[in-house]
Amino acid sequence: MTLISTRMVGAQSFLLNAADHWSGEALYRFLLVHANKPPSYRLHCRGTHVEHRGQWVTQNANDGTSTSRYETRSETVTDFDFYIDIHPPHTTKPIHWSVADIQPAYRGRMVRETESLGDTQRVKCSVERKYRKWIEERAARGFPPWALSSDGWSEDTIDDGVGLQSSKTVRQWADDYCASHKYLKEFVYEKVVS
Repeated sequence: MTLISTRMVGAQSFLLNAADHWSGEALYRFLLVHANKPPSYRLHCRGTHVEHRGQWVTQNANDGTSTSRYETRSETVTDFDFYIDIHPPHTTKPIHWSVADIQPAYRGRMVRETESLGDTQRVKCSVERKYRKWIEERAARGFPPWALSSDGWSEDTIDDGVGLQSSKTVRQWADDYCASHKYLKEFVYEKVVS
């Protein structure tokens, strides 16, 4: 089995049989169809508070004596718990981008690598930690996934091609994926609204 997944809130995964022999073109068209469907979001609102309750407990012993002690316990009380379906406006066409060559990513092996002139190089642990930290910062600042740094970032960055710094297109990744003869492989295509 080959797993092709699109990650989003309410994630959808599509299991495809490797015997179907998908071509890169078929996979690419599949991704285009699913990219045009807007993601759906569900906001979970939940409020709780902790109440501390106490009571006197009396225990009777076999010899007829009794002892009393004060016991306290904490109880979490749910004040509200509901969901809100959110459908963001889908007014723009999707931007198809692929991982930048300098960005640590899985490129057909079991380790994250970077790419330079068609040659891949394993990423050092320190670089990977730095990359993970940037992913958290990027999400906190609301930058789109193709933003490689906060220096000089603007909404127009994607229009002038600065944000797309990969030597491979999504179509080329699909072709490489389908041409691979590995038994266990995963193609990850993320749908992100920013």
